[in-house]
Amino acid sequence: MSTSTHDKRTPVPWREVVRDPVHFAAFGFGAGLAPVAPGTWGSLWGTLLAAVTLPLGWQIEWTIALCLFVSGIWICGTSARKLGVHDHGGIVWDEIAGAYLIMLPLPRTMA
Repeated sequence: MSTSTHDKRTPVPWREVVRDPVHFAAFGFGAGLAPVAPGTWGSLWGTLLAAVTLPLGWQIEWTIALCLFVSGIWICGTSARKLGVHDHGGIVWDEIAGAYLIMLPLPRTMA
């Protein structure tokens, strides 16, 4: 039984997020602190990251996607354990990684 004061919908204080590097990453560098639709904000970060890394080439992009996925397993799990809440709504690393991954196979040109 957890003694945490958090549940899936209870906002985590921003001080708690920014003072802990694991929470800061899991909360999408602040995106997960949004009072409305934190997952959507995380997805926007992932989409922006995909746009920024576009010129790097597909090999580097897929390496980044793999790193996001593998590190996200540890980051999200550790943050959830620290909060005492499985899949807290503010943990958006998975949305960032998912949005990034979904953007990779899209066409590279606009006609």
